[in-house]
Amino acid sequence: MFRAVIRNAEEDSLITPSSGRTALEASSAMGVQLEEFAGELTLAAGIFDAVEYGNSTATPEDFADLDALFKRTDAAMKASPRSASLTTSGGAS
Repeated sequence: MFRAVIRNAEEDSLITPSSGRTALEASSAMGVQLEEFAGELTLAAGIFDAVEYGNSTATPEDFADLDALFKRTDAAMKASPRSASLTTSGGAS
């Protein structure tokens, strides 16, 4: 679900696609453009890393939170002219 949030931001030209970018770098890039979601995006990146690379298991609440975040960031991107501009934030290009 976290990857879907980032992919959606890339497809909507909110952030520049970048292979090799970490979850935290992607969430930081999104947070620059969608400041109201910056904290939640950082938390989502932490959950992603813990599940993908750690020994954690996502809970139903984690999934519900990410799904809600996806819907809210998608709505914000569609409602905002900010999605017309590209931004980059660290990471490999």
